[in-house]
Amino acid sequence: MRGYTYDTTTGVRHWRSYNTSGNWTKGASSVLSLQFGSKRAMTLSNNAEVTYGHASDMIGTGVDVPAQSTIRNTFISDKLRLNYQIARQSIGLKGEVLWRHTRGTREGFNTINATAFNCGLTGTFRLPFDFGLSTDFTIYTRRGYNDPGLDRSDLVWNARLSRSLMKGRWVLMLDGFDLLHRLSNATYSINAQGCTVTYTNTLPRYLLFHVIYRIDVKPRKL
Repeated sequence: MRGYTYDTTTGVRHWRSYNTSGNWTKGASSVLSLQFGSKRAMTLSNNAEVTYGHASDMIGTGVDVPAQSTIRNTFISDKLRLNYQIARQSIGLKGEVLWRHTRGTREGFNTINATAFNCGLTGTFRLPFDFGLSTDFTIYTRRGYNDPGLDRSDLVWNARLSRSLMKGRWVLMLDGFDLLHRLSNATYSINAQGCTVTYTNTLPRYLLFHVIYRIDVKPRKL
């Protein structure tokens, strides 16, 4: 693995490769799916998971030789979905919660007890004149990180409008991502060793138009 020493007088990090042990992950999961109601139009699914991870790194501050430190992560998550479908129309509810507990042996490491959860509404509809509409409306929330970049709530709305022509041979689609303009190109995340910030050059919100032509060529009969 890669580790470093940090010189407090010059602000320079010296990176090297080290052989360390103690990186492993264990987990267990449970999956449930159930159909019920008239004509089994309702579908309930649930996915629960528990993960425990043990990560080692080599970091030294103001010393010539870094010391091995250990980060332990515990994750408990649950995903729940309920979908109702009648003919070609469907509407669904979704929810997810993730709790994490992170502690480390490194000096100055702040223990993390945080929760991330989201809930939303999805739908797929067949409209008159061969139009189709699909949409996803979700609110994402994170709490417990004590960082304004991480502890925030974002309401995200995505949608797609489509139109079939010539018995489905041509398909026109218009995608709208982040229609409420709530996302940015900076992504804040926590890995096993600490907080990271990722910047992307792509637009977080956009409209995209598709033109699709379907070709169906059948082989000649001999």
